[in-house]
Amino acid sequence: MSTAAVIGFFGFLRCSEFTCKQSFDSALNLTMDDVVFVSDCQVNLRLKASKTDIFRHGVIIKLFKTNYNICPYVQLSKYVTSRKMNGATDNDPLLVDSSNLALRRSLFIDKLKTILSHLGLNADKYSGHSFRIGAATTCSSNGIQDHMIQTLGRWKSDCYSRYIRTSEVDIRQALLKMCK
Repeated sequence: MSTAAVIGFFGFLRCSEFTCKQSFDSALNLTMDDVVFVSDCQVNLRLKASKTDIFRHGVIIKLFKTNYNICPYVQLSKYVTSRKMNGATDNDPLLVDSSNLALRRSLFIDKLKTILSHLGLNADKYSGHSFRIGAATTCSSNGIQDHMIQTLGRWKSDCYSRYIRTSEVDIRQALLKMCK
């Protein structure tokens, strides 16, 4: 779950890009072979298919070491090492459930909502798109330029702006800046 959440967030991924709907298909879904450690600070995640890749050319999601507690590079490194130690091969699903079956979207969403409920959050406010929304909102709140948010999220148009949720804190800070 944690690896799925971390790559979902940092990769601006749609839930369908890191889970499977029903059954696993190595030609469409993420496999162990789709994770390539390029250097000691960069890992590439190859998506074979996505909503905007209609010709199925694939897309490379570049993730980097952050040197923070939550780090997609470190998370994937530990996860892939563990999976390989347990016998996973190149064509096996990247993300699996506790039964070692490909992580299904429905299971991921159910577990996510359970975790959120245990944390005291309203789980009904979250969905499979929450990682893209959260990533775009976090970028915007931290002053990352719009074109970079668009690039990171692989948006072709300005529709990325619909993903950004503006907090009351951000609205207050904007109003305070107007006074300067």
